[in-house]
Parts: sequence; C-alpha cells; structure tokens
Amino acid sequence: MNKEQIINVIKKYLANKFECDISDLDKKGLNVVKNKQNNKLKMLLFYDLILVSSSENMYNYVCEKLKDKNTYEVFEFPLVYGQSIYFIPNLNKIFKQDEISKYDFKLFDGNTDEINLSSGFENAITFENGKCISDIAYCAYKDGQVIGVAGADKINDDIWEVGIEVLPEYRKDGLATILTKNLTLKILEKGIVPIWSASVSNIGSQAVATNSDYIPLWMETFGDIFEENYVFKDITKNIEI
Repeated sequence: MNKEQIINVIKKYLANKFECDISDLDKKGLNVVKNKQNNKLKMLLFYDLILVSSSENMYNYVCEKLKDKNTYEVFEFPLVYGQSIYFIPNLNKIFKQDEISKYDFKLFDGNTDEINLSSGFENAITFENGKCISDIAYCAYKDGQVIGVAGADKINDDIWEVGIEVLPEYRKDGLATILTKNLTLKILEKGIVPIWSASVSNIGSQAVATNSDYIPLWMETFGDIFEENYVFKDITKNIEI
C-alpha cells in the first residue's frame, strides 16, 4: 500500500461521510454542499479545500454567512463546535519497534475476546457485555497484568481507527509508541488503512500520533449546535435559521 492508495481510500470515506462527490474533494477554497439530513452542519479541511456540508433548510443561510470568509473565520462559525485532527501513517518513516525486554507483549488479531479484561483501556479498545470487540489489539504485560493496549476498531471495510492507552506509571518507557507503531504495521499488512484522531485540545494524543510516525491529513468539526447532546443546548434553544 502506498500513500496514493491511502489518500484514495480516505477520499472515498470522506465523500460518503460528508455526502459529496469525490471530485468535490479535489477543489480549492470554500465549497458548500447539501446533505440529506435536517439541521445538520459539518465542516472539513482537506488540503486546500474547506468543505461545508449543510442540510437544505440551512443551505442559503450558511452560504450567505460564510461567503468571502477565510479558513480561520469559517471554523469559528458559531453553529458548529469542536474540531478533530485526523492522521494517517507516514509510510516513509514508520518502522517496527523493538519490544522492551522487561515487559511481555501479545498480539490479538481477530481473537480480542480472549483478552483477559472486562473493562478498562477504553481509549484503546471497545467492550461489549464484558468482552473486547475491537478488531485487533496489541497488549503489553507486566507480571501477567495488562499495562498498555493499542487497539483498532473498524470504521468500514477499508479503514480502522487506532487508539492507545497505557497505565500512568508505565508511560515513560515509550510503550505507547511501540504498541501504536507495531499495531499500525500489522493493520497495513492487511491492506487496511489505519487512522488516528485527536481533538485539537488533546495535545497528548497528537504527540503520540507524531511520535508513532503519523501525519495529519484532514480536520473536521465534532458536530453542530442542533444536536440533542450538545452541552450548551440551553443557550442555543431559541436560535432559528
């Protein structure tokens, strides 16, 4: 798998997510497209493109308000909130990391339900009914106990999202980098694209991504103020478009 193939996979995913044509992702500047939802607004920064996906009932309003705005102003639009940076592996740099001899390591590939955990490490792996249901996981152990996990969950058939969690007392040995890099390479061997996401406010997660030879590719908003779970819903309940 090369970078061009990874980009093509990502573009197909983003086109579906933002309800636009793949060709829209090759444009530059501001491009506002319509989605088929109601009161839904989402933004994407991809290379030189600022793509805004708006429901039809807000489309004209959004176009009017964002006209002639620059990148920074667009992402300050008060109807959306939160921003996440998405990373892909740097294929020119990433390499297998040697394991640390004082710890034990084990890869769970398709058998993550065998991990001897019923909870914990939720930043890395997903649990359901007391069993891990993530697609793959790479675990570090000390005296038989799990102290760190890198895991990945399926976004679609072509993309898995990677997460990492290491117990605080073991975070100075580089375990996060070892686990993340080696898991990433295993995923790439399957012909699947691993991605990493981090909130713009989560500097620690961004640092792990960088140290694990991931590079940023796109940024998107978390959501919009019309969502029922928006934490400041009481402030915005009287806003009408």
